[in-house]
Amino acid sequence: MMDTLTLDEARSLGQWTGTDILEPQTRYLQTEMNLENVIRVVDLLGRYSGRFRFDHTVAGRKHILTIHHDMGPKWSAFYEGAASKVLRDILHIDSAFSATDELCSFEFELPGVDERKAGSD
Repeated sequence: MMDTLTLDEARSLGQWTGTDILEPQTRYLQTEMNLENVIRVVDLLGRYSGRFRFDHTVAGRKHILTIHHDMGPKWSAFYEGAASKVLRDILHIDSAFSATDELCSFEFELPGVDERKAGSD
């Protein structure tokens, strides 16, 4: 199927998947839609589908989410669409995205405890 799509169409399909599949699946399996639960579900999907390997690295407030696969640039666009839709539109997290033919990654910072308190005053 992916062979017939352009990169933009693959990205759009990923966005649809993020909203119509990943979000409901996360709510079903974890009951609450938050970053921690999305990470759990994406990790499970990667392990059980065998289609990709998922890594989550944290250094202080900086988070890097990486999807490793061997399926080419259209799948990178698909994964970018799904992840950016969930991060930006559902979890309200702005991230920087980078991709190659075999991986895509998202980098973002979350506010620290002190910053969250200051923002809620």
